[in-house]
Amino acid sequence: MGSADKFACCRWVGALSKTATLTDREMQVFTLLAKGEQNQVIADQLFITERTVRAHLANIMTKLDLSSRMQACLASYVFIHDRADTRTGPRHSRDGV
Repeated sequence: MGSADKFACCRWVGALSKTATLTDREMQVFTLLAKGEQNQVIADQLFITERTVRAHLANIMTKLDLSSRMQACLASYVFIHDRADTRTGPRHSRDGV
């Protein structure tokens, strides 16, 4: 296994810096991926067709340089949780440390 192949499984990490390239609708689809929803469920929630969801997913994967839905799901999950942590601020223990 070459050094480039060694980290191919973690390609989704680099995708996080490219999320600003997504359209508003692509971002909506991207964030729903974090829940592991099927295309039809995403379509129903956004009032679009499943074919349109597939088109958005293809665009998302191209723009974020991802090669699988799993990578897109992982990137989405981390993206959502990073945003939640940023909004709530640092967590402190009960004893103030």
